[in-house]
Amino acid sequence: MPGLRYKNVQFSYSILIIFVITFLLVIYPFTDKTNLYFPALFLIIIFIIFHKLTITLNESKISAYFGFGFFKKEMPIKDIDIASIQKIKVNWLTGLGIRITNHGWLYNVNFGNAILLKSKDKTKTFFVGTADFENLKRVLIEEIHTEEML
Repeated sequence: MPGLRYKNVQFSYSILIIFVITFLLVIYPFTDKTNLYFPALFLIIIFIIFHKLTITLNESKISAYFGFGFFKKEMPIKDIDIASIQKIKVNWLTGLGIRITNHGWLYNVNFGNAILLKSKDKTKTFFVGTADFENLKRVLIEEIHTEEML
């Protein structure tokens, strides 16, 4: 990808564990598995969609998406309010996947930290879980300063 400044892929071991436990408790115990193809397929599709979260940053935007490009969230670099960059602690009660929170829509695959960005006009947020907050913030600030110089 031309102009790629940052890329981080987070695999969700939590979702894998939930998937395996659900499969073992819900599907495996049944001796007649003929009616369980749909629930099993549903679990597999959910796992494929939410098994990883990728965050990328290029010269024009920051983006995050699940799996192989599902549910993409983006924010143009020129719209980001640099003073709004925050590190937010995300606990297990918040959940995994796509969640509505008091900070806006959260995309996450693991518990821990998230980066919260707001647009300059305060109408949009970019709220994504990341274990690499400091590095992402550093690269993002560099890119915002480069954008402002242009």
